[in-house]
Amino acid sequence: MGTRAITKRDKNGRITKYKKYTGVSEFYSDSDHDKATIAHYIQYPDAYQPNKYIKERVETTDRDEALRILEERRSEVKRERNKIKSGQITLEDAKRRGQLTLNQMAKLYFGQRTHRTNNKNDHGRYNLHVSTAIIDENSSQDFGEYKVEKITTSEIQQLQTSLSQKNNPRTGRAYAPKYINDIIKALSAMFNEGIDQGWCSHNPVKTKKVKKLSENTEPGRVLTDAELDRLWKLEDLKNTPRLFLYAKLCYFTGARPDAVMDVQVKHVNFKEKKIRFKAMKGAKTYLQTVNDEVLTLIRSCINTHKLKPDHFLFFPRQTAARAKTKEDEEAAKRKSSNNSGYRRSMQSILNPVFNQDIDSYDVMYKITTYSLRRTSATKIYKAHGIIAAKKFLNHT
Repeated sequence: MGTRAITKRDKNGRITKYKKYTGVSEFYSDSDHDKATIAHYIQYPDAYQPNKYIKERVETTDRDEALRILEERRSEVKRERNKIKSGQITLEDAKRRGQLTLNQMAKLYFGQRTHRTNNKNDHGRYNLHVSTAIIDENSSQDFGEYKVEKITTSEIQQLQTSLSQKNNPRTGRAYAPKYINDIIKALSAMFNEGIDQGWCSHNPVKTKKVKKLSENTEPGRVLTDAELDRLWKLEDLKNTPRLFLYAKLCYFTGARPDAVMDVQVKHVNFKEKKIRFKAMKGAKTYLQTVNDEVLTLIRSCINTHKLKPDHFLFFPRQTAARAKTKEDEEAAKRKSSNNSGYRRSMQSILNPVFNQDIDSYDVMYKITTYSLRRTSATKIYKAHGIIAAKKFLNHT
């Protein structure tokens, strides 16, 4: 155990000396007659907040006893941290004590918004990039273990910086600025909800000091008429009915892919040839006209899978197929699939045909699912003008 003697003058001008050990400070008077220990102070980590320490005066003048108390406190801190990590400290107890960790608040937040289309994506990104982030090189504690009441704007900036320096293990390249901005935006939304629910009292993200990273705003690539014709003739696409319907809806309605995934049977009006889409970005739902080809594909999907009005066109097929009871199958059909799975499947078809020799990170130069929306909107703009394109895209 290291030790060093330090001289200190108290508020009355008297000289006091103390020896500082690892975690223990021994104060004693420094007179010509006697060197008597006055007090012992111990210092140990805060169980709930990383890089914070508690300094406590212990009622003993015996150094060995002070060391024993210090070891007890350290053991308590370790037990408390293990409880937090394993979930033994209940969320309700943590809320009552004002000691929610970021992970505990995330559990509350994502648990109550399962109906939101982007909840799974946001939750996955949180677990992958925020919960386990190490934003202080001097600490091994995960960011998710920080207490929400103590998180500062500076720590959010550190998180943003660490994400900017992180490479995607799949591509080996840095994550796109938009991807990082979406993570920080979702984190801000979590804190806003936390304030509304009484889980926390402040939002360290919602400040001018946390600035969005500059994003690529190029218009992006669109399909030519020849490419579009080639796309609809691809055997891999035509032989996968769910993907073919998904692609046709994205193109002919101009709806965002996430909105397409939210279409239920009851949203389709065959008589008026319209589909009601859930608008994104806080806008109201809206109706979009569709052609007979798309309606025929939808009817085929409904008949094939015996869908009811509250069933989704794009439900988790494998979950429904594995269902052992009729009730479980019905429950599966009342859930929408995650768009990321459809997007990956589409990309595996598009890449060999349209994206050869294009680096994976050059998103703006690749044909993707979103290119279908962009292509159809571009055609309408060229034929009918910006107002018609704006209405088609449901832009405000």
